[in-house]
Amino acid sequence: MTALTVDDVKQGIIAAKAEAARRRLAKAQKVVQVTGKVASAFATAASDAKSAAPERVIEVVPRVHKRDDEDPTSVVGAPRVVEVVPDVVSTSSSQSTVEAKPPAAVKSADKPIEAKPVAAHGRVLVRDLLEQHSAAIAQLKAAVCDDPLFSAERHDELWLVRFLLSHKGNVAASASAVKNCMAYRHKHNLDDPALPVSGPAALKVPEIAKLYGHMTDVSAMMFYQPDADRGAFLMVTPTMIDAHAIVANVTQAEHFVEQRYATEWLFRSCDETTRCTGYLTKSIRLVNLEGITFGKVNREFQGRLATMAKEMEDVYPQLIGAVLICNPPSFVSFVFRAMRPLLPKRIIEKVDFVVPKTVAADRERVLKHVAVEHWPAHLGGALTAWPPQNARFAP
Repeated sequence: MTALTVDDVKQGIIAAKAEAARRRLAKAQKVVQVTGKVASAFATAASDAKSAAPERVIEVVPRVHKRDDEDPTSVVGAPRVVEVVPDVVSTSSSQSTVEAKPPAAVKSADKPIEAKPVAAHGRVLVRDLLEQHSAAIAQLKAAVCDDPLFSAERHDELWLVRFLLSHKGNVAASASAVKNCMAYRHKHNLDDPALPVSGPAALKVPEIAKLYGHMTDVSAMMFYQPDADRGAFLMVTPTMIDAHAIVANVTQAEHFVEQRYATEWLFRSCDETTRCTGYLTKSIRLVNLEGITFGKVNREFQGRLATMAKEMEDVYPQLIGAVLICNPPSFVSFVFRAMRPLLPKRIIEKVDFVVPKTVAADRERVLKHVAVEHWPAHLGGALTAWPPQNARFAP
């Protein structure tokens, strides 16, 4: 055996240290590789989750109607985006209930404009509806997007979810209703932003002018939105309407033109309020039967209204929040039973007979939809000047 020298020992120690260093470097490189793969996996998962999550913004088409003091035939504003802002607590001045629901922030193309906090008043947040029904919305969109009338800008998630709500989440039934709606709106040109559905321009439409000619007062059919953050009212006073003369002189087709324009105005108003507040907003129909007699009731007139309600059932889903029949005389229950089979089930479920001036419980049910200071004194409210200045006497 050859004896080891000092130099041999030194060289052995240096070689051992070099091998140990090489192994440590290899181990460190392996750790870096594993860490990089894990980080990459996390990044991919996050990206997938983000792309799979439903968008929380809604592209808004230009507003297609204005207030009473504006040109009713012009288009207003650039497309906006509605987003929901963090939770706030707001108290309605007209109700004692505090509702912890957020408003929406409205962004224009130039700069964001924060909407003031608004109370929910029993309404549902749009963002919650879109999240809850996101899968069904995607299925519904896939089922109708090939239709030549479909527009991704106009028929957005908010527009689609209304059909799912009306059809209890049934995608097939909703798809059929969506296609019927698009065809109906195309046939009657309801998507035209210049359609004169509001203000004085509406009274120049021959069919509407003809119908209003058989009313003793233009307030017989009044459109009223006292609070811009809540739903609009269609208020009808049958004692001011000569139903017999309308049936004799106004054809059903002419009558239907007025009904379409009136309903379209309500839809546009509620849709704008929904997008500006972030809450699904519906209209209220009130029929004040005070003073009505059986002789003023015309069965053909009532039949027209029922037929029109059925015709437009799929066209305006989630539009009607309640139908309030005020001050009904005793014979009205008989008339309602006769009309019941002709009316859509979804409308029948919302009908409520009330006497708000004298019955406190009835008054409370009415004031769920409107502040007492905006409601007429003759119907149990505090507003003495009636009709109000901001009411419309045409659609």
